[in-house]
Amino acid sequence: MRIGIVNLMHDKVATQARFAQRLQQWQPAIELTYFYPVDHYRNRPVPASVAAISQPLDLATVATMDAVIVTGAPVERLDFEAVTYYQELTRLFDFLAQRHLPTLFVCWGAMAALHHFFRD
Repeated sequence: MRIGIVNLMHDKVATQARFAQRLQQWQPAIELTYFYPVDHYRNRPVPASVAAISQPLDLATVATMDAVIVTGAPVERLDFEAVTYYQELTRLFDFLAQRHLPTLFVCWGAMAALHHFFRD
């Protein structure tokens, strides 16, 4: 099973370690692929620590996954549209919905998905 994880958390290494530990405890042969939102780094370099452990969010690669997890981020006090990568996430949300890929939204990722799919 291949699961893509869009890791929006600020502490990416620790977040990825927790997801890996829990998911591989449940399914040892699981393959995890971590992504970061490209738009977040649009006008600045991707930190080496981020590039070393994840790859740019790419819908063609996401399409090869069996499921996707979108994590949270400590941006709950910002308007959704003020988050640098919100539009990129909405494209991802629509892509996942159109392809009926099983998706788990966590923390702010869940808030963003609810806002996108169910706002007035």
